[in-house]
This record gives sequence, structure tokens and C-alpha cells, in this order.
Amino acid sequence: MYRRYITEILELGTKWWSGKLNEEDIEKLSTCIEQRYKEGWDLVSYEYVMTYGQARPQFVITYKRRDDWPV
Repeated sequence: MYRRYITEILELGTKWWSGKLNEEDIEKLSTCIEQRYKEGWDLVSYEYVMTYGQARPQFVITYKRRDDWPV
């Protein structure tokens, strides 16, 4: 099935007392975006999700298939 958009969840490291991002989290996000780009996807949006009591925050990332990418 051909998909024009995809959304994925990228889990980050455990954060017990703070929801702050660190360099490792940013590197993980950058690597994920670069990998999807190589697969023909452009970044549309991302959201940092951290809920009360959640030890493993996440990025929810949405991509759009590039128009010049073959199906």
C-alpha cells in the first residue's frame, strides 16, 4: 500500500526527575529524521510528549513522502 504520510513514535531515555532533553535525545531525533529523508520522507512535524508520571518521554514525528520519490 502506498502511503503519502507516516507517523512514528521515537522513545527517549528514561527521565526520572526531569523531562528536559539532552544531547543524546537530540542526536537520536536527528538520526531518525536523516534516515527517513534517505528513504524519501520529508519532516512535517514533531512533538515532544511527556506526561505526568511517564518515565520514558517520546517524540511523535510525522513525515510526508517527497513528490520526486518513485513509488
